[in-house]
Amino acid sequence: MSGGDFAYLAQEALLRAFREHGEYRADMRGWIGGQNYILSEYASPKEFILTPYDVQKICMAYVNDMNRMAMSSIETVVGIYGDKPFGKSKAWKIIRLYYASFFAAHCLMRMFGRSCTYMGPEHAKKMLEISTLTHGNNVQIDKGFYCIDFNGKGDTLFFTHLVDSHRDTWKCFRQLVERLQGNLSNLTAPKAVQTNIFDFMSNLKYGLSYFRCADSWNWLSDFRNKVNYQHAAGVWYPYRYEKNIGDKLDRSSVLWVEDPYSFNPRNYRNDIDVFAETSLMLLAFQREMLLALSKKVGGLSRGVESGCLKMLRMVGAS
Repeated sequence: MSGGDFAYLAQEALLRAFREHGEYRADMRGWIGGQNYILSEYASPKEFILTPYDVQKICMAYVNDMNRMAMSSIETVVGIYGDKPFGKSKAWKIIRLYYASFFAAHCLMRMFGRSCTYMGPEHAKKMLEISTLTHGNNVQIDKGFYCIDFNGKGDTLFFTHLVDSHRDTWKCFRQLVERLQGNLSNLTAPKAVQTNIFDFMSNLKYGLSYFRCADSWNWLSDFRNKVNYQHAAGVWYPYRYEKNIGDKLDRSSVLWVEDPYSFNPRNYRNDIDVFAETSLMLLAFQREMLLALSKKVGGLSRGVESGCLKMLRMVGAS
């Protein structure tokens, strides 16, 4: 049992953001549109640094985005159920569980100051307008998908342009997990707790990098694509998967609230079960961290309390 182990991991989170209780309701794109920042460093149209004038607002934007992703993740996994009269159907369960875990990864990244966010032409234009004030007409800001790292101590935002909204999100999540795993020895936590979390993350890494995805960590996305677009894995009618496979997938709408340590994709050798086990690990990880953060800072913002935390209470997961 995790026994509150993940409360120690909350030390690594963007705690200053979660201590904010303002009424700012904008997400990251809304914050960009507000132009409450300057371009402090410029390397290229795809790599630059913004410095906010009002740190509270960018902190709240991260929290608001985290809350939105957590709510989407919870609602998605709770809605996984059987398709009568096709009781053996697993295709849409896989697709839906993928998106629940994908949203969970987005949520977890934002907890630790990392955001993968699409910036449309209107957002690029807003940033360019501000950039010309300090750098003249010598800059260009590209639209597209960005990894945005918030340095909570230095009050700067590092923008790096990405290419693929799913593959690159998992790559950014991989970097976060490796960073957290590498910093475990710095936590104020018993050695046993550090070992437990290290092993948990190693098992999570195993599932995310399964079957030739060691570099990208996008195996969940790869498997979902094969099911969705190639109708692979025998999960569409007339169903050609082996017997006694996919039990946890079928029960994922209730299993995700269990102890994170109860899941381990290393215990399985078929794609469906590895997929379900890894996805459930992510969802359980998200739940534990939401509760740990709320406890550590003595309650989160009104939006979070009435959003994802209320949803956890509604399904008896808190």
